[in-house]
Amino acid sequence: MSGILLGDHMNYYNIGDRDTEQFNRMLVESLSEMISISVRGPDKKFVFVSEEFLKGLKLKPADVEGKGSTELIQEKLYESSASERAFSEGTDAKEFFHAIDDQWVYSESKIIKDFKGELEYVVTYSVLPHELLKEIDKMRLHLEYYKQENKQLYNYLIKNDNIHVFADKSMSKIVKNAVKIAPTNASVVITGESGVGKEIIAKVIHENSDRREKPFVAVCIPQMSPALMESELFGYEKGAFTGALSSGHEGLLESANGGTVFLDEIGDISLDLQVKLLRVLENRKFTRVGGTKTIELDVRFIAATNKNLKQMVKDNSFREDLLYRIGVIFLNIPPLRERKDDIIPLVNHFVSLLNKIYCSHHRVAEDAYHLFREYAWPGNVRELRNLVEKLVVLSEENLINAQMVNRLLQGEDFLVADTTIGTRQDHEAIWEENTVIDKYNQIESDKILTALVEAGGNRTIAAEMLGISRSTLYRRLKKHPINK
Repeated sequence: MSGILLGDHMNYYNIGDRDTEQFNRMLVESLSEMISISVRGPDKKFVFVSEEFLKGLKLKPADVEGKGSTELIQEKLYESSASERAFSEGTDAKEFFHAIDDQWVYSESKIIKDFKGELEYVVTYSVLPHELLKEIDKMRLHLEYYKQENKQLYNYLIKNDNIHVFADKSMSKIVKNAVKIAPTNASVVITGESGVGKEIIAKVIHENSDRREKPFVAVCIPQMSPALMESELFGYEKGAFTGALSSGHEGLLESANGGTVFLDEIGDISLDLQVKLLRVLENRKFTRVGGTKTIELDVRFIAATNKNLKQMVKDNSFREDLLYRIGVIFLNIPPLRERKDDIIPLVNHFVSLLNKIYCSHHRVAEDAYHLFREYAWPGNVRELRNLVEKLVVLSEENLINAQMVNRLLQGEDFLVADTTIGTRQDHEAIWEENTVIDKYNQIESDKILTALVEAGGNRTIAAEMLGISRSTLYRRLKKHPINK
């Protein structure tokens, strides 16, 4: 039993019976049509050539029968041979050479030894560069497809990172109420501290409504410039102001027509804009900035805030009529510290999600769950996800233990083994030179292994999946030895 590495395949063949015809046929079947193959025995004569080999050199079977590459060179069928070098030097060889019709051919010869260490076969792969370029173009198309597919998957995972993950009774009640009111067009205000998942509940409402196939447009009011907020919401006509696009601009409300508008942190909206928003809620009509045409609007409004809107009404910073119009239904999401039964399911969900994103295999030790559960989480679900991501990205071990979690919760870097020795700059230098490099190498190695497994061991396909060339994959395999 000999192990023979052929191009992108690791196959094992029993060649003790010297069944040359069967052996060579199996070799050929493992290759793509682009690559031709020839096999020479210990006497240096061809024992098998593929159809691609004959086509590439414009030869007939009779031209090579009982011959070796030396005879073909003498007959001026081509100029040189990598297989000749392999025989003479006893090592693998590579070569570019001219064939007939002045064609350039690239060949690579691999030597195969028997169990005694004696040379038994020389297998030569040949490819015409112009055929290789065609294959590269095909690979680029495949690569672009995989890139787009991976991007869509990544975006889906990011956007759906903690939807419907709950176990606490209070959250169960909130989700049930959200589903109950979803089929209606009633406006909703979702309250709660920052990071509790208000937008997630808004999406639950949208996805369980008749508007689920229409847009869900999230408007983060604090991130919008007060001077441009009106034109961003309602859009504008050409010439509405200096710098306006000549074609005008569709606003966020208009882009959500038929769907749902999610107004995040509505308590930050100015009083002037509150008046205009109230008119839209009452009349379901609006005009663009600088325009005169009335635009009909069919959207459902869901708002969110971490402020006390009723107190803001008393303070004259929020209109009472707008509160009544936009707050037909109120849903309050309690902070994470008050729904501890949600913490562990969220931790497990985030670890699973981030393992997919970073191609890692982390899991949480039992002793770490207690710390997750007992911590107060002032930043709520957002803070929890942030900490889990740090653990997944930075931990050198697949098992996330209590010591790692505790150090991050205390604001320490668990990757520095001894924080009492050396300066902060020293530790940062150690981090830069060792930890980051080691972590990157581990991630790279894991990704390569995953791609090889998914490609069934085919290194060409694995290279396509990774977005790198086959030669680059070979170099990285030498850098990261992977046991088959």
